[in-house]
Amino acid sequence: MKKIYIVITVAIIALLMWAPWITSDYAKKKVISSADFIATHPEGLPETEIHVTWLPFFRMVTTYEKGWFISFLGI
Repeated sequence: MKKIYIVITVAIIALLMWAPWITSDYAKKKVISSADFIATHPEGLPETEIHVTWLPFFRMVTTYEKGWFISFLGI
């Protein structure tokens, strides 16, 4: 019984680390719609200047000036 709980716990943690529901497009849209991004870049940026990097539990969205973290919760 303990092995089942361990396997389930490890599977849940691995899924949260991967967070496949936070796609690059979702992370970009989330950052672009944030007030902080709008204040920094009121004229907007081309899509090619916004980069998304996978980190465990997060997606890191960066421009040449600043970076934002989007957690596995989508926040």
